[in-house]
Amino acid sequence: MKTHYITILAIKEGGKLKLSDHGDTKVNPGDLVFWTIAPKSKVTGISGISKTKGKNIFTKGPSKIKNSKVWFGIVKSKFKSKSEETYTIKYKSESGSGSHDPKISVKP
Repeated sequence: MKTHYITILAIKEGGKLKLSDHGDTKVNPGDLVFWTIAPKSKVTGISGISKTKGKNIFTKGPSKIKNSKVWFGIVKSKFKSKSEETYTIKYKSESGSGSHDPKISVKP
């Protein structure tokens, strides 16, 4: 089991996020995924992370860790074939709110 950290680095023009994984994380079954916010990103919080397209790859989460700004998810442990999920990060910023749609790919 490997742990993946997806850090929100900044808000780009048009409200899209600059992410540490460039918006495409590659994971294996059973891996942990954490979403964090860099201090100078201008993002003040994550208000939700949800699947928008593809199979739900998570057995748990994504959920907010209590009393923090960090979110996490546990990738399902069994896949028969390669799976991909496009998901939405809803965020709050210093100037309002927005959303971004990156993806996560799972190797079987």
